[in-house]
Amino acid sequence: MSKKLAHLRLTIFVIFSAAVLVFSPLSPAIVHAIPGETIYAGTNTTLAGDDNYAGAFPLGFNFDFYGSTVSSTYININGTLNFNSGNAEFSNTSLPNTNMGMSVQAFWDDIITKNFADQSILYKTVGAPGSRKFIVQWTNMYFFNNPSLPMGTFQAILYEGTNKIQLQYRDLLGGDASRGDSATIGINKDGATADQVSLDTAFVNEGQAISFTPNGSGGYITNTNATYDLVYLADANAPSAPVLTTPANTATNVSTTPTFSWSAADQADTYQLIVASNADYSTIVINQSGLTGTSYTPGTALNTNTTYYWKVIAVNGSGTTISDGRQFTTVPPDDNDGADQSVEAAAPNDGDANDDGINDSLQARVTSFVNPVTENYTVLESSATTGNTNVSVNNETGDTGYTYPAGMLHFTVDTVTPGDTATITLYYYGISPNGLVLRKYNSTTHQYQNISDAVITSVTIGGQTATKVVYSITDGSSLDEDGIVDGHIVDPVGLAQVVVPGAPNTGFARTTISVINIVTYIGATGVLLLGVKKISRRLWKQY
Repeated sequence: MSKKLAHLRLTIFVIFSAAVLVFSPLSPAIVHAIPGETIYAGTNTTLAGDDNYAGAFPLGFNFDFYGSTVSSTYININGTLNFNSGNAEFSNTSLPNTNMGMSVQAFWDDIITKNFADQSILYKTVGAPGSRKFIVQWTNMYFFNNPSLPMGTFQAILYEGTNKIQLQYRDLLGGDASRGDSATIGINKDGATADQVSLDTAFVNEGQAISFTPNGSGGYITNTNATYDLVYLADANAPSAPVLTTPANTATNVSTTPTFSWSAADQADTYQLIVASNADYSTIVINQSGLTGTSYTPGTALNTNTTYYWKVIAVNGSGTTISDGRQFTTVPPDDNDGADQSVEAAAPNDGDANDDGINDSLQARVTSFVNPVTENYTVLESSATTGNTNVSVNNETGDTGYTYPAGMLHFTVDTVTPGDTATITLYYYGISPNGLVLRKYNSTTHQYQNISDAVITSVTIGGQTATKVVYSITDGSSLDEDGIVDGHIVDPVGLAQVVVPGAPNTGFARTTISVINIVTYIGATGVLLLGVKKISRRLWKQY
């Protein structure tokens, strides 16, 4: 079929990919992009543009191919090795194919270079006599029918002695097109014999290797899940590969506006950040080039509860190098309980600070946050509700005869039906229950009173000790501050300790109230805490 008229595709970026060299006794030493990868300074075939071939290039050893001995090969820009003669055919077909003769179809498609420094077709023979490898690498290829769509980088390797052939796919950056949905992959003897792996099918994946091992009877055993041979060909003057730092690989509950950071690459002039919402990088959500620093924070938030994939490319005048890829998952959708999602996700017990088996960040009726008074987590859990709102804490000092080691907690519970009774469960991490009572404050009467039926115990959750408080409030009852049967329960409460013997359960007091809005700030330890905003100060004289 003609690829000149088919498979038109759109893309939103142009991406350059290459690698750099790690110390090798056979080549200049540069830094690798993939852990364990040995990279050699390859010889450039000078192939460029579209539908060209070059050669024949010597293998450096005799190689048995379907029972015939070959010692050189032609290299086709369209992803094939041809042993009989040069061939620049761009229109792939099924195998066997008479016109292709003895050939290797590493990725037979209508692909091109775009005349950039980092786009090249390289070859090199490496290794000791008797076990040498002839490596051909198509680097940073693109598609003819859509020159903006990057194909990626792939290799064909011939092994001396074993006569094995291996095809491998290092960087695939164009979605299904790069996986082979318009390509032929396999090896061909003549018009009657071939070993075809795929035809016009998105079959290969990034990091996949396919081997063809002689079976001793003139044919081959095909392994589509072969062990990847960590070799690479590159220009010795290309920059080293950046090492990705944050977000950490496979990290979860990552902010939707994360700061991407990486190490500085030797000889790099600028960097390009690529973030995709799928592993084959066919859907790019961030493509930021020309970065002179080693970090970047996007101005537009990513989606919640989404796995993203990212790489960083180092760029200089000799080419580019691409880092190893990483992935992370963003925080779940906001449960609208007033607490920052990333703070809830970082709560004790892997984000399930009330130990109910569900992450706090997924529940509107569970609010976990760093208490600014204790600098430990406090958790509000309410039952029979649609959610918690207006959650805040102040450092309570106005209750004569009592201290509040965890401050005064203010919140509103939105009940399902007016008049409902809600069970309130509080968890105070880092607070001992010894000598504590639960006190209620009424901002209308400015009175405090004990909640006598509150049950206060010590619990251990996720290896951490917390004080657990359980009590009930009925919408419109005396414990509901607004006193109205309206489906909303308003309840300022706090754990208190008697400091003056005989202090009353009720009464008026001089009080200073600083309402704590749920806003985020960076504490002294770098932990996300709740910011303090002083709303009002009221001074009341004790009667």
